[in-house]
Amino acid sequence: ELSTGREYDWLGHEPARKEDSARADCGRRAAATGVATLHISWRHTLDGSRWPGGKLKRISSLRDAAEDFCAAAAWLREGFVGRGLDGCTPSLVLVGFSFGSPAAWAAAAALVAEGNPPSGVVAMAGSGRGGTAFQKQALDTGGCMASCAKAGVHTLMMHGTNDKNVGLDVAHYYYHE
Repeated sequence: ELSTGREYDWLGHEPARKEDSARADCGRRAAATGVATLHISWRHTLDGSRWPGGKLKRISSLRDAAEDFCAAAAWLREGFVGRGLDGCTPSLVLVGFSFGSPAAWAAAAALVAEGNPPSGVVAMAGSGRGGTAFQKQALDTGGCMASCAKAGVHTLMMHGTNDKNVGLDVAHYYYHE
């Protein structure tokens, strides 16, 4: 969904939905305040299916998800340069939930490496990835967080105490790292 109130699929086609959906209305209200929003679907879930849990632990899955984030970030930046309040370009904040959190961190670190860092990362009930295999690919969550911190990328971590999928100790670990 875009802040214009229009929705597109990954290939840039408008889905067969009415433009007056609640999400589109939310996008229009955000646009009025100078905020551009984009909600992406991972390339492996375009048909509405969920990634099987085991695949989420693969390096290739995290790499694909981070690339999707980076592509979305580039598209947003290109489309909204100078279109914020007073002609400013809106800040970019990457938001990830569960597996989306290490993907957001990996994408943010890649954007930092390109010299185009986001303003912030929000990790909601975030899982993490680590170990030498992820480190060799610059996809380990701790390393990505460290490179973002050095670049001044702001961080917000949120995690519920009753989460049954990702333990609160994961958020504590990354907070203290």
